[in-house]
Amino acid sequence: MANDYPLYCYDGLSNHDFAGWYSVSSPTKCNDFCFWKQPDEYYEYSSTTTGNVSYTTADPHQMTKTFNGATWGCLLDATGDDNNWNNAFDIYQDYNGGTFPHLKCSRGAGQRLKSTAQDLANSIYFWWAALSVAIFILGVEMVWLIRRRRWTNRATSSNRDHKDSVVVDASNE
Repeated sequence: MANDYPLYCYDGLSNHDFAGWYSVSSPTKCNDFCFWKQPDEYYEYSSTTTGNVSYTTADPHQMTKTFNGATWGCLLDATGDDNNWNNAFDIYQDYNGGTFPHLKCSRGAGQRLKSTAQDLANSIYFWWAALSVAIFILGVEMVWLIRRRRWTNRATSSNRDHKDSVVVDASNE
């Protein structure tokens, strides 16, 4: 039966533009399935009639409750294998009040919103390692410059001594 499928199998609801996966409970992962929940009388009416019954597709970024009683809400942390439509409303939470500030995830359930590079850039260990490498490179560069200066001074001194000796030898003739 379709209600037994885990919720992460769904990427939205038919005729429902805003239903889908959002990152409400975690800023880094899309774990929450959000949609317009119709009032109870809507479900009673739609089960006793035939034909198309329209869903509320208002923009939750503009309002979270409609004039007909539909409320915008989310199934929080709904990516687990044991979460399906049969037990979905155990984890459902209405989002009452103003507007809904979260954006819909483009890749569906479990999408990571931060990359490994972002995690790495926020890591204190990464910055300590980068600082250590920079200090090491600076130390190697300093040693190389000091040795080069000594070598240049020796070569210059040696050339001066050699020129003086050539001049001295030339005067002896």
